Amino acid sequence: MTTSPTSRREIDSSIPVPPTIAGALRVRRHAAVTLVATPVSNAFYFALLTASSLSPTISNVLTASLIGVPTYFANRRWVWGKRSTHSWSTEVFPYWVLTVAKVAISSAAVWALDQTGAANGTLVAGSFLANGVVWVARYRLLNLVFRR
Repeated sequence: MTTSPTSRREIDSSIPVPPTIAGALRVRRHAAVTLVATPVSNAFYFALLTASSLSPTISNVLTASLIGVPTYFANRRWVWGKRSTHSWSTEVFPYWVLTVAKVAISSAAVWALDQTGAANGTLVAGSFLANGVVWVARYRLLNLVFRR
């Protein structure tokens, strides 16, 4: 008589997954986190642009900082399967360094567009495109951070 697994974790760990499939699943999950976070982030950014007196660059930094918290937890747990205690030096700090780099790039794009007098929709689009440019590099670096 065999015992049935008591949790999904036991089921998942009992079946070996080839590295290429595991990597493909991580990319898809990271993309899913991004697909959820991006519209929320863009909506919040647009709301700040239209309802506050904050500059577009400050609004972009504030938006990215706030959205960064839930995306950290979603990526850490769902994409890379980390459930242990957070390591400030090997997980949290590198994640926020990458987030700051992403914010710097998108804020530079927003600032450049703002200097031309671009409309709010164009500013949101510029932020979105700048974030998309760094998405692949960021995933690869996060993969190094969380797979330790």
